[in-house]
Amino acid sequence: MKYFKLFYVIIFSFFLTNNIYSAENYVFAPFVSRLKAVEENSLIKLTWKDTGDIKGTCLIYRHTEKISRNNFNDACLLAEISKGIEQYTDTAMSGTDFYYSVLVKNTEDKIFDIFIPYRNVTFRPVSISKIKKIQDNITKISYLRVSEKKDSLYLTFRTSNPDRNTAVLRSHSPVFTVDDVKNADLLAVISSGKESYTDFPIAGIPCYYTVVDAELLKSFNIDIVPFENTTISPSEIKITEKTIQDYIKTISLRPEPLPSVLLDRNLETGNRISSSSREFFPFRKTSAETDMIIKSITEKEIKEKEMEQELLNKEDFYNYKEDLQLSVLINRYFFIKDWENLEIKLRDYIRSSRSKSLVKRASFYLGQAYYFTGNYEKAFMEFLTSSESYYPESKKWMDNILLSKL
Repeated sequence: MKYFKLFYVIIFSFFLTNNIYSAENYVFAPFVSRLKAVEENSLIKLTWKDTGDIKGTCLIYRHTEKISRNNFNDACLLAEISKGIEQYTDTAMSGTDFYYSVLVKNTEDKIFDIFIPYRNVTFRPVSISKIKKIQDNITKISYLRVSEKKDSLYLTFRTSNPDRNTAVLRSHSPVFTVDDVKNADLLAVISSGKESYTDFPIAGIPCYYTVVDAELLKSFNIDIVPFENTTISPSEIKITEKTIQDYIKTISLRPEPLPSVLLDRNLETGNRISSSSREFFPFRKTSAETDMIIKSITEKEIKEKEMEQELLNKEDFYNYKEDLQLSVLINRYFFIKDWENLEIKLRDYIRSSRSKSLVKRASFYLGQAYYFTGNYEKAFMEFLTSSESYYPESKKWMDNILLSKL
């Protein structure tokens, strides 16, 4: 009976693959191969080899039974990942047998639901036998302290196991629960044995820090202990009086820009927005003569603005701390064309800013930082964001990227 089942699998695989031969005897294989699932440190690690015949993504499924076409709809979709990764780690519960399958989805969202044992389907169950295995040698963090050093914050702590990596998290509110950990920003994973870290947050913004075992962070199976591995008092880089005075000397005020135009496409997806107001904005094809005039004006404007920095001075910074933070970054990095550091600081600023108007202003400067470092795709997306409030200024940069760089 055992040999008969094996013979059936071989025959089934032969007929399946035989049906996907092309006229040139080329085998079209829309599935991954060499799928393996093993327990590793109380986690289940999947590895496979991607197919070179399909462009798209890989879908990872899990089931308590062997996955086939009959029970595929009952399987749990764990993740969708890009090709080239060829691995996935599952944080499944202990004591339960699981089967896995990795299917391929092409760029047109078609899923190739082909199930071949030992290729893209696991034939034997895998389970986590001991959840305590990873807990036995974790590192416990204690004596977490934060001190200010010029334009940085210096973290020191102690680890109970120098052979384990640690993860450093930063938040703008105290971290006491697992949900707080999920909302915090992961700054770095520190190699084993190191008991310090230097952070460069935006000046004037209070920060809270947490340090935990890096492996446990993957499953959020961590304990938060105030005064030991998480801070309960905020730390920040102080803004000095000299910084404020330097900014006041350079600032000049201009009136607010005109209201932004009505967009007919979603900024995130690029899809057209259906609206009853569309009838008031009919699309008409212009004449060839008009097209030539528009093209000549646009090309002249783009050429004049191609390599120039552009500064926005449209709001009063004096009354808001976040405004002052942005002005400090512009004075420190934008004017001296330090695009690499400006890019890093502005990304951090946008993540921590609660004001949509300030995010759009920062996006305009971040777009220039990306532009002058040659990252035109990211520059275009930042200018697209800033165009909601600064359309004329942002449009010139977007036109330049589309016509001259892409």
